[in-house]
Amino acid sequence: MRLIVGIALISCLLGCGSPAEPAAPPDEIETPVLTPDNSEAASSETDESNPTGSAAEKLLEVMRSGNTQILGAMSTLQEASTQAMELGSSLPVQYEVMDEIIDLINSSGQSLAEGVGDVPTLEEIEQSYAAADDRRLKWIEAASDGYIDIRSAYNFADSMSEEDPQFDALAGLLDLASQDMADAVDALGGSVD
Repeated sequence: MRLIVGIALISCLLGCGSPAEPAAPPDEIETPVLTPDNSEAASSETDESNPTGSAAEKLLEVMRSGNTQILGAMSTLQEASTQAMELGSSLPVQYEVMDEIIDLINSSGQSLAEGVGDVPTLEEIEQSYAAADDRRLKWIEAASDGYIDIRSAYNFADSMSEEDPQFDALAGLLDLASQDMADAVDALGGSVD
């Protein structure tokens, strides 16, 4: 009996190990491809013509989760944009950095708005798994681009808060928005470093 359990445990450890991580692109953001057999590999190495139901269901769950995170990030961005404009108009001295912060917030929001759409249905994923996974990869790219912009805006606001404490709340919102975007990338199967 111990032999059977030992063999089963070894088989599980060898066969159920983590798939190999793909090499990170030069911009330090990983965008793995989910394949129908639930492993990560280059899409050219997979047979995507007949995904299993569980793979399609997993992709659907990943996309729903990522979409929820992106919607949260967009809401936080809207709040940050409003606060940045109010702060910019109330400051006695016009800081040039305010224009840069507002531009970065808008750029981040535009990346998300252009790159993200509705979550496909399970039927759509089962009909064209490759197209749904390509959409997921585009969402990762959009959230990653937004993340980079918002981190830059945060860095500006954070450095300005040392001179003017009115920037503290804005820096906090921008930090939250960047975390929301990082969480979205993570939920979609990517990574920001």
